[in-house]
Amino acid sequence: MFGTWRGADDTPGGRPASDLRTRRRHLAVGVAAEVKNKLSVVDVVGETVSLKKAGSTYKGLCPFHGEKTPSFVVTPGRESWHCFGCDTDRQMAPPGS
Repeated sequence: MFGTWRGADDTPGGRPASDLRTRRRHLAVGVAAEVKNKLSVVDVVGETVSLKKAGSTYKGLCPFHGEKTPSFVVTPGRESWHCFGCDTDRQMAPPGS
C-alpha cells in the first residue's frame, strides 16, 4: 500500500535514502535563503548589540571583546559585520555555503 522496505539504503516507496537526503539538503538551503531574505543583519545583530546608525552602516560596541569606543560595524548592503578592534567578521549566509 505505502511501499515496502527494501533494505538499509532504501526507504518506503523504493527511493534510495541518498536521494531523500539530497532533496532535504536542497530544501534546507531554500528555507535558509528564505529566512535570510526576511531577516536583516541589523535586526539579528541588534538583538545582541546596541547599534547606532552612522551613514549607511551601523556602529556598536563589539560583543567579542571589551571596548569603550565602538569599532563594531554592521553593513546592511552587504549583509555583513566587522569589528575593527579584534578583526572579527562574518557575512550572513545559508548553512552549508
